[in-house]
Amino acid sequence: MNQSFFLVPLSTIFGFSTFRFAIAASFAVLVVACGNSGCSINKKMPQTHDGVALKSVRVSKSSNPPASLAVARVKPVWQKNFMERAKELKAVEAWGLFSEGGWVDDGQTMVFVVPEGLAEVEAVFPGGRAASKLKPISAADVLLFRKNMASLDGLEDHIEAVFDAVQYELVHLVPLESEAQLGVKTRIMMVLPTEHKAPKHLALLKAIKAIRQERANQ
Repeated sequence: MNQSFFLVPLSTIFGFSTFRFAIAASFAVLVVACGNSGCSINKKMPQTHDGVALKSVRVSKSSNPPASLAVARVKPVWQKNFMERAKELKAVEAWGLFSEGGWVDDGQTMVFVVPEGLAEVEAVFPGGRAASKLKPISAADVLLFRKNMASLDGLEDHIEAVFDAVQYELVHLVPLESEAQLGVKTRIMMVLPTEHKAPKHLALLKAIKAIRQERANQ
Protein backbone atom coordinates (compact mmCIF):
# COMPACT_ATOMS: atom_id res chain seq x y z
CA MET A 1 0.00 0.00 0.00
CA ASN A 2 1.41 3.32 -1.06
CA GLN A 3 1.25 6.10 1.46
CA SER A 4 1.99 9.74 0.86
CA PHE A 5 2.98 12.39 3.35
CA PHE A 6 0.74 15.40 3.71
CA LEU A 7 3.15 18.31 3.99
CA VAL A 8 1.95 21.70 5.12
CA PRO A 9 4.13 24.80 4.61
CA LEU A 10 4.97 26.51 7.87
CA SER A 11 3.64 29.73 6.39
CA THR A 12 0.22 28.10 6.17
CA ILE A 13 0.27 27.18 9.83
CA PHE A 14 1.94 30.19 11.34
CA GLY A 15 1.87 33.02 8.81
CA PHE A 16 -1.56 33.49 7.42
CA SER A 17 -3.95 32.00 9.86
CA THR A 18 -6.01 34.68 11.53
CA PHE A 19 -8.11 37.21 9.75
CA ARG A 20 -10.72 39.28 11.48
CA PHE A 21 -12.84 41.92 9.86
CA ALA A 22 -14.35 44.66 12.00
CA ILE A 23 -17.91 45.66 11.28
CA ALA A 24 -17.59 49.20 9.98
CA ALA A 25 -20.59 51.41 10.50
CA SER A 26 -20.05 52.99 7.10
CA PHE A 27 -20.87 49.77 5.25
CA ALA A 28 -22.64 47.48 7.72
CA VAL A 29 -25.45 45.61 5.99
CA LEU A 30 -28.46 43.90 7.52
CA VAL A 31 -28.99 40.73 5.56
CA VAL A 32 -32.69 41.17 6.25
CA ALA A 33 -32.79 44.70 4.79
CA CYS A 34 -34.30 45.22 1.35
CA GLY A 35 -33.22 47.39 -1.58
CA ASN A 36 -29.45 46.93 -1.38
CA SER A 37 -28.67 46.03 -5.01
CA GLY A 38 -30.32 42.68 -4.65
CA CYS A 39 -28.16 41.62 -1.71
CA SER A 40 -30.95 41.21 0.79
CA ILE A 41 -33.29 38.68 2.28
CA ASN A 42 -37.04 39.19 2.22
CA LYS A 43 -37.98 42.03 4.55
CA LYS A 44 -40.62 39.83 6.20
CA MET A 45 -37.87 37.66 7.70
CA PRO A 46 -37.44 38.05 11.48
CA GLN A 47 -34.39 40.06 12.45
CA THR A 48 -33.21 37.82 15.24
CA HIS A 49 -33.14 34.17 16.14
CA ASP A 50 -32.64 33.23 19.77
CA GLY A 51 -31.23 36.70 20.35
CA VAL A 52 -28.69 36.51 17.50
CA ALA A 53 -28.84 39.53 15.22
CA LEU A 54 -28.93 38.65 11.52
CA LYS A 55 -26.17 40.87 10.22
CA SER A 56 -23.66 40.39 7.46
CA VAL A 57 -20.67 42.65 6.91
CA ARG A 58 -19.33 43.64 3.55
CA VAL A 59 -15.69 42.87 2.87
CA SER A 60 -13.23 45.09 1.07
CA LYS A 61 -12.19 44.09 -2.44
CA SER A 62 -8.46 44.42 -1.92
CA SER A 63 -5.95 43.98 -4.74
CA ASN A 64 -3.62 42.25 -2.29
CA PRO A 65 -5.73 40.09 0.03
CA PRO A 66 -4.05 37.88 2.64
CA ALA A 67 -2.65 34.70 1.10
CA SER A 68 -5.00 32.23 2.76
CA LEU A 69 -8.01 34.26 1.62
CA ALA A 70 -6.78 34.66 -1.94
CA VAL A 71 -5.65 31.08 -2.54
CA ALA A 72 -7.89 28.02 -2.37
CA ARG A 73 -5.81 25.14 -0.98
CA VAL A 74 -8.42 22.37 -1.14
CA LYS A 75 -10.33 21.60 -4.35
CA PRO A 76 -9.56 24.98 -6.02
CA VAL A 77 -11.60 24.09 -9.12
CA TRP A 78 -14.68 23.40 -7.02
CA GLN A 79 -14.11 26.56 -5.01
CA LYS A 80 -14.05 28.49 -8.28
CA ASN A 81 -17.33 26.82 -9.28
CA PHE A 82 -18.72 27.72 -5.87
CA MET A 83 -17.94 31.41 -6.41
CA GLU A 84 -19.44 31.37 -9.89
CA ARG A 85 -22.56 29.57 -8.73
CA ALA A 86 -23.08 32.12 -5.93
CA LYS A 87 -23.03 34.86 -8.55
CA GLU A 88 -25.49 32.99 -10.79
CA LEU A 89 -27.94 32.53 -7.93
CA LYS A 90 -27.51 36.16 -6.78
CA ALA A 91 -26.74 34.73 -3.34
CA VAL A 92 -26.57 37.17 -0.43
CA GLU A 93 -24.36 34.85 1.64
CA ALA A 94 -22.81 31.42 1.12
CA TRP A 95 -20.81 28.69 2.82
CA GLY A 96 -18.81 25.95 1.19
CA LEU A 97 -17.06 22.89 2.61
CA PHE A 98 -14.44 21.33 0.35
CA SER A 99 -12.44 18.17 0.92
CA GLU A 100 -9.81 15.91 -0.61
CA GLY A 101 -7.34 13.27 0.51
CA GLY A 102 -7.49 9.92 2.27
CA TRP A 103 -8.74 6.93 0.29
CA VAL A 104 -11.49 9.13 -1.13
CA ASP A 105 -12.51 12.70 -0.42
CA ASP A 106 -15.48 13.43 1.84
CA GLY A 107 -17.47 15.34 -0.72
CA GLN A 108 -18.17 19.01 -1.36
CA THR A 109 -21.12 20.89 0.15
CA MET A 110 -22.29 24.35 -0.91
CA VAL A 111 -25.01 26.41 0.76
CA PHE A 112 -26.29 29.57 -0.96
CA VAL A 113 -28.68 31.97 0.80
CA VAL A 114 -30.83 33.56 -1.89
CA PRO A 115 -32.81 36.83 -1.71
CA GLU A 116 -36.06 35.04 -0.84
CA GLY A 117 -34.53 33.96 2.47
CA LEU A 118 -34.18 30.23 1.92
CA ALA A 119 -30.90 28.52 1.01
CA GLU A 120 -30.12 26.37 -2.00
CA VAL A 121 -27.94 23.33 -1.26
CA GLU A 122 -25.68 21.65 -3.80
CA ALA A 123 -23.35 18.75 -3.05
CA VAL A 124 -20.82 16.47 -4.65
CA PHE A 125 -20.89 13.16 -2.83
CA PRO A 126 -17.63 11.40 -1.82
CA GLY A 127 -15.69 10.42 -4.92
CA GLY A 128 -18.25 12.09 -7.21
CA ARG A 129 -17.60 14.40 -10.13
CA ALA A 130 -20.82 16.36 -10.46
CA ALA A 131 -22.91 18.41 -8.06
CA SER A 132 -26.44 17.39 -7.14
CA LYS A 133 -29.10 19.91 -6.17
CA LEU A 134 -30.59 18.88 -2.83
CA LYS A 135 -33.69 20.01 -0.96
CA PRO A 136 -33.43 23.73 0.01
CA ILE A 137 -33.11 24.94 3.59
CA SER A 138 -36.21 26.80 4.75
CA ALA A 139 -35.95 30.48 5.70
CA ALA A 140 -36.45 29.62 9.38
CA ASP A 141 -33.73 26.96 9.29
CA VAL A 142 -31.36 29.36 7.54
CA LEU A 143 -31.44 31.47 10.70
CA LEU A 144 -30.50 28.48 12.81
CA PHE A 145 -27.78 27.42 10.37
CA ARG A 146 -26.30 30.93 10.40
CA LYS A 147 -26.23 30.81 14.20
CA ASN A 148 -24.45 27.44 14.13
CA MET A 149 -21.84 28.81 11.71
CA ALA A 150 -21.27 32.09 13.60
CA SER A 151 -17.99 30.97 15.19
CA LEU A 152 -16.35 30.41 11.78
CA ASP A 153 -15.27 34.00 11.23
CA GLY A 154 -12.10 34.61 13.21
CA LEU A 155 -11.00 30.98 13.60
CA GLU A 156 -7.51 29.94 12.61
CA ASP A 157 -6.45 26.97 10.49
CA HIS A 158 -6.23 23.72 12.41
CA ILE A 159 -3.83 21.23 10.81
CA GLU A 160 -2.58 18.01 12.35
CA ALA A 161 0.39 16.27 10.74
CA VAL A 162 -1.05 12.83 9.95
CA PHE A 163 -0.86 10.29 7.14
CA ASP A 164 -3.57 10.07 4.48
CA ALA A 165 -5.94 12.40 6.30
CA VAL A 166 -8.85 14.13 4.62
CA GLN A 167 -8.11 17.83 4.22
CA TYR A 168 -11.01 20.26 4.57
CA GLU A 169 -11.39 23.92 3.71
CA LEU A 170 -14.43 25.88 4.87
CA VAL A 171 -15.29 29.13 3.11
CA HIS A 172 -17.70 31.93 4.03
CA LEU A 173 -18.81 34.41 1.37
CA VAL A 174 -20.40 37.78 2.12
CA PRO A 175 -21.05 40.86 -0.07
CA LEU A 176 -18.10 42.85 -1.34
CA GLU A 177 -17.94 46.45 -0.16
CA SER A 178 -18.18 48.03 -3.59
CA GLU A 179 -20.19 45.51 -5.64
CA ALA A 180 -23.41 43.52 -5.57
CA GLN A 181 -21.56 40.20 -5.48
CA LEU A 182 -19.94 37.98 -2.87
CA GLY A 183 -16.32 37.80 -1.79
CA VAL A 184 -14.37 35.64 0.65
CA LYS A 185 -14.65 36.76 4.26
CA THR A 186 -13.14 33.65 5.84
CA ARG A 187 -11.33 30.61 4.48
CA ILE A 188 -9.94 28.13 6.99
CA MET A 189 -8.28 24.77 6.53
CA MET A 190 -8.87 21.82 8.85
CA VAL A 191 -7.06 18.51 9.15
CA LEU A 192 -8.21 16.12 11.87
CA PRO A 193 -10.06 18.50 14.20
CA THR A 194 -11.06 16.71 17.42
CA GLU A 195 -13.29 17.49 20.37
CA HIS A 196 -10.21 17.85 22.55
CA LYS A 197 -7.96 19.94 20.28
CA ALA A 198 -10.34 21.86 18.03
CA PRO A 199 -13.96 21.63 19.25
CA LYS A 200 -15.17 24.72 17.33
CA HIS A 201 -13.66 23.47 14.08
CA LEU A 202 -15.22 20.05 14.60
CA ALA A 203 -18.64 21.58 15.37
CA LEU A 204 -18.55 23.60 12.15
CA LEU A 205 -17.51 20.55 10.16
CA LYS A 206 -20.37 18.51 11.60
CA ALA A 207 -22.91 21.30 11.06
CA ILE A 208 -22.32 21.69 7.35
CA LYS A 209 -21.88 17.96 6.72
CA ALA A 210 -25.21 17.36 8.47
CA ILE A 211 -26.92 19.66 5.96
CA ARG A 212 -25.81 17.40 3.10
CA GLN A 213 -26.57 14.18 4.95
CA GLU A 214 -30.06 15.21 6.04
CA ARG A 215 -31.04 16.16 2.50
CA ALA A 216 -29.43 13.12 0.93
CA ASN A 217 -31.77 10.98 3.03
CA GLN A 218 -34.91 12.84 1.94
